[in-house]
Amino acid sequence: MKELLNRFTCGDAIEILDNIPSQTIDLVVTDPPYGDNTGYGRYKRTIQGNAHPLVGLTALSMCYTLLKRNACAYMFLDMKHVPITRLFFEQYTDFRIRDILVWNKERIGMGYGFRKQHELIIVLEKGKPVYRDLGMSNVLTIPRVNTQEHPHKKPVELIEKLIVQSSDVGDIVIDPFIGSGTTAIAACRLGRNFIGVEADAAFAELATTNINKVMTSIEKCEIWNT
Repeated sequence: MKELLNRFTCGDAIEILDNIPSQTIDLVVTDPPYGDNTGYGRYKRTIQGNAHPLVGLTALSMCYTLLKRNACAYMFLDMKHVPITRLFFEQYTDFRIRDILVWNKERIGMGYGFRKQHELIIVLEKGKPVYRDLGMSNVLTIPRVNTQEHPHKKPVELIEKLIVQSSDVGDIVIDPFIGSGTTAIAACRLGRNFIGVEADAAFAELATTNINKVMTSIEKCEIWNT
């Protein structure tokens, strides 16, 4: 696993997760492809692996074995996938669903009829995780990111809240669908280690560029190709 630590691996998430030793990860934070087989935003940008929701769900189910005892996973999801997501985790994994958080983006996005202003984050537990802030709300109000880098880019501040709530300095945070690198940036800024996986080579390059802006020159991140 040493070659995966604090760098991005360009390849298939399921294949890579299958080679990580069990009970070595402290936290999972990820925004997988939603599986709606569509283009996003004004320019209809596509995401690799977006053909079916089981891509993301399968990867998360594999993370259960990788997590240490009494740890958790945070996964972003769309409202329309709540039924299949709940069924999958409750019936086909050992994860326990703690809650479904609401990310209030403050400003509306694109849409018809009722334009979306929020996104959901499911909280999955292995054992009995310790939450650092017992006063944390299940509604997180943080402005959306306006950028063309990635159609699903999340605010670093939002990811940092999740990391601080469920990990400690020096822990390992994994994101099997790293995108533009936000989870890694948040982990790095908070003194955590990270493992990032991305199937799309262009996004892996983008994530590397972004993370190297916050890492020191001695710690420069590189892409590990499978």
